[in-house]
Amino acid sequence: MSDPVAMILLTLAVGLIVILVRAGLRRLSRRTPVRPPAEEIARVFKTEVARIERLARRHGPLAVLADDALREPGLTALGTLSVTAPDRESAISALRAAAQRRFSDAIAVGGITALTGTSRWCADAYGLSPRPGPACAVIDGSNVAHWQADHAGGPPSLAPVTAVVTYLQAAGMRPTVIFDANIGYLVSGRHMGNRAMQRQMPAGTKVIVMPRGSPADPAIIARAVKSSAVVISNDAFRDAASPRMILKRKGCYVHGALHLTAARP
Repeated sequence: MSDPVAMILLTLAVGLIVILVRAGLRRLSRRTPVRPPAEEIARVFKTEVARIERLARRHGPLAVLADDALREPGLTALGTLSVTAPDRESAISALRAAAQRRFSDAIAVGGITALTGTSRWCADAYGLSPRPGPACAVIDGSNVAHWQADHAGGPPSLAPVTAVVTYLQAAGMRPTVIFDANIGYLVSGRHMGNRAMQRQMPAGTKVIVMPRGSPADPAIIARAVKSSAVVISNDAFRDAASPRMILKRKGCYVHGALHLTAARP
């Protein structure tokens, strides 16, 4: 082999090695992000805890109950409200505001009636009936997988989900994790069904990956209602039926540090 040919082959070999090394370093840097100093982690965690606690206390408009919902066994009448309003729509807004001011645990108003010959409107405020702490939890897996990305950016991860499962199991609860169909592509770049996701979770976790085209939210709400479970998610579930009748816990996850709020409707 002539010297020029050998030199060309050597150059190509060195170039290929450099390309492979650079690609390996890029993959390694993506898999092992630099961990911030402990002080920075503590600062970010404190900020995230404050944010998520404010989010958990925030209430949207209270639900307006249909007449047949007033007999719902999961509801307790908190007290009667009375406001002055020119029409029913204005009365509903005023009654919702009055219920939130007077009862911190109000989730709905019902029995709205107008007093004959006056502009006065009456209704009852309702809260959830007292009940023992739920033994089951339904985890909105696709939502929780974004908890670390919420403050750090980057792709979703199963680390927050496994941390929540471990925490709940240690508290004696039975968690079920429900994922959207695309969770595998988000965390690993490939489809992952029930069995594949089950292997990623701590032992004893029930895992459900929804079929393609079937959103997870209705399944999460339905399972929570059926098993009287608390829902773990930062989602408000505004598109789901009667989400206020369900206890929910929000949370955040910062480099291994987990925080869950108290259960609230």
